[in-house]
Amino acid sequence: MAMTDAEREQFKKQYSDIMVTAWADDDFRRQLVEAPRDVLVDRGIEAPADATIEVVTEGVATAEDGLETQLEAWEKGLTSGSIKLYVPKAPELDQKGLSPEELATVTGGYCCSCCCA
Repeated sequence: MAMTDAEREQFKKQYSDIMVTAWADDDFRRQLVEAPRDVLVDRGIEAPADATIEVVTEGVATAEDGLETQLEAWEKGLTSGSIKLYVPKAPELDQKGLSPEELATVTGGYCCSCCCA
């Protein structure tokens, strides 16, 4: 069962929202792993009632390339009845601040050159 372009885009948005929540909330992630169908339905993603959903957390593609991988797996699972739901680890954010040299190159402020007096 092929998805339309609109369905693909909707799925990507919903799946991305689910991943962001899972990365920020350990309880939500646990629920997603333990009862994926319930979480998906709550977030607007329907899977066929007779399809199995396997949550894969190890060896999963990174968030950067995982979206297309997940979409392909979802579409394949809709046809086969065995859906893999990839739940990658949260991406690591660079917590490094700016060096004094980098700060010196940053400009800010406000300039108004109007003549309203």
